[in-house]
Amino acid sequence: MDADWGELNAECPSRAKGCHGQPPLVAHPELLVPRRPYRPEWELDLFDLKRVDTYLATQTWTRTVSQVGQVTLGGYRYGLGKSWAGQSVSVSFDAERRQFVFTQVRPETKTKRGHCLPELAPVCLDAQGLSVEDLTGLPADLADLPARQLMLPLSICYPQPIL
Repeated sequence: MDADWGELNAECPSRAKGCHGQPPLVAHPELLVPRRPYRPEWELDLFDLKRVDTYLATQTWTRTVSQVGQVTLGGYRYGLGKSWAGQSVSVSFDAERRQFVFTQVRPETKTKRGHCLPELAPVCLDAQGLSVEDLTGLPADLADLPARQLMLPLSICYPQPIL
């Protein structure tokens, strides 16, 4: 898998605006130099969930409700109810309550039989997959992380003979 990412980033041209048709690492060699050292035990302190919430609150998404009254957002299913089936909904994020708000896009739309759809009250559902653990991939208790052996430079283990 890492070899695939390496090939994709170093050899395959990218359509991204800032890459100008070059592979990402050719267009931006500065990406090879970390901006700061990575230490799992620092990540939870550095991660700011409020910034994520503030960003999400500026976004709006549109989804079509399935025939069973569900919407998928970020790989998670949200049940709105059968009365929402087949309708388009606008989805926003309420940062204070950490909920997604689902609102009908056009309640004045007519059905195939010419009837107007009933106007439905917005539905607020708790956001899924937005905990610190979900977003960082790190457990809340770092003691749950597997132990890792740090690598030593081989020159320490196998010094060059002095001739």
